[in-house]
Amino acid sequence: MDELYQQIIDTYMETGSVKKTAESLNSYPIKVRRVLITEGLWHSKTSDQIAELSKQGLNVAEIAEKLIISEKNVQSYMPYSRGQYGGEARSNEAIRSEGYRDRMKKAAQNQVTKTEAKSKKQTDGIQAQKKKLEELRTERELLLNEKKKLWNKIEAEMKRIPMAMELHLELDMKYVDERETEILKNYGRMEKSISRDFIVPGNMTLHALHYAIQKAFGWENSHLHSFVPTEEEFDKMTDGSKVSEWTRQVGMYFRFPSENYDDIYWDDDYEEDMSFKSWLKRKYSGPYEYGGMGEHYLMSQLEVERFRKNFPEIQNKSTDQRDWNVYMEGQCEEMIERPMLCTILNTPAEKTDWTKWKQEKEVSLKIVENERKATLQRFQTMQHKMDLIAEKWKKLISKKGEPNRGRLLPYFEQMEELDRAMRTLIVDNNPEPIPALSSLIYRYDYGDGWEVKITCTNAWFDCSTYARDEEGNMKSDRNGFVQEKALYVDAFGNEIIGDFLDKIKAIKKKEKPICTAWDGMNLVDDVGGIGGFCEFLETINGNNLEEKRSYKTWANSLGWTGRMSKPENIL
Repeated sequence: MDELYQQIIDTYMETGSVKKTAESLNSYPIKVRRVLITEGLWHSKTSDQIAELSKQGLNVAEIAEKLIISEKNVQSYMPYSRGQYGGEARSNEAIRSEGYRDRMKKAAQNQVTKTEAKSKKQTDGIQAQKKKLEELRTERELLLNEKKKLWNKIEAEMKRIPMAMELHLELDMKYVDERETEILKNYGRMEKSISRDFIVPGNMTLHALHYAIQKAFGWENSHLHSFVPTEEEFDKMTDGSKVSEWTRQVGMYFRFPSENYDDIYWDDDYEEDMSFKSWLKRKYSGPYEYGGMGEHYLMSQLEVERFRKNFPEIQNKSTDQRDWNVYMEGQCEEMIERPMLCTILNTPAEKTDWTKWKQEKEVSLKIVENERKATLQRFQTMQHKMDLIAEKWKKLISKKGEPNRGRLLPYFEQMEELDRAMRTLIVDNNPEPIPALSSLIYRYDYGDGWEVKITCTNAWFDCSTYARDEEGNMKSDRNGFVQEKALYVDAFGNEIIGDFLDKIKAIKKKEKPICTAWDGMNLVDDVGGIGGFCEFLETINGNNLEEKRSYKTWANSLGWTGRMSKPENIL
């Protein structure tokens, strides 16, 4: 018997503590615990459960899945088998890798003995060796093919997602009359319309774009907002405004109406002592991520389930979207802001073929819809287990006296494992949106009624070919992937080079948009929409000094100065 093994037993008999035994022998608590479990000197609820499941014939992976804990955690509560003590638990990957190396080593040894085998006319042995080598070659080829597929997918994704997109954002002014137009031209620095032009990173999300719009138009993010398609394109997306088709796309394109603003505005963490401009800049600069829960397809479809049960009578109706809002108590046309802009908005060289779009949309949806019910049940089961663990945990900490940290630890571990599993399940079941829209409408402050139309006027793509090694991996150095042939083109297929290319590369690398042009000065929050803004401009440029002073003081308190920076300095 190993000397340390016996020392662990002797020390534990003296101390009665796993922790003190480990500290005394300069060993690990897990090793001490496994020795004691092996000798029947220590047990817990978890170790008893694992022992029982092991007796039933379940392996480590099956036990881990059954108890919703990690495989390493299972191993830490299992006794040592004969000859196992002294070796650390290894990952499945490590075991497979070792097995593969052993097989290759044996194959090489077989090759060495090949000559001897031939000389001794051991035909059967030679054939067996050839077969073994062929199996190894086949296995290696399969591994290489899988690796090549992965790198091909990465390269295709690089070509699909643009390096950057050019956007034109124009304020809706359809209700502006001739007199107001003159005011805007005379006092509001407007030539044609109140507009901004951006170049944004290709992976920018709608959510990040919202903050850039706020900054560029002079608003202070103090009201509700949303992105919506035009009525015409909404009708096409939902097959003639069918409720049943809309519900299918909730979590893919559309947001289920909700008053859970903590989830919708999950990153609105501005505090009074912050610089508002700096805070906004962080929001529209990358890396871009989504930290909420409600916009994921799975979470959205849980809301859809409740909706279907509550309003079965309208499921197959074709009706105006505004009629749905009576049922939904919200705006059904609102889009989720989690996706990248490039997965929603077409480039100017593209025009949506709605028949093709429906086909591609169906392929993307069917992947998750086929497993929808089973996935929802899995999620709800996990949620129920987490609730049960939380109840047990509450009972432990509600008792008088200091809670036993050792007793709480397994519950913490189970909660963490469940949380990771639930988040993975949620993220893995998001369908990929298909670009469909020729334009996008941004709404801000439903009282003032601001609307900005967003169109893509160009986009730039990396169509380069990249060097590969003999195993199909894309070669890389400190500057990134190594190009075999560089080629960068815009949405119309025109090659881009020189300083402009450097500019686009910088936008992609820094993940920060820039403004390239503006028309019309910044707007003001709570001014009363475009009509109120015209009245404001006329007043501060009028002859009534008291009104001028009062209006300017009010506008200044909302961040308005009347001055405009150079376009490149706006964002």
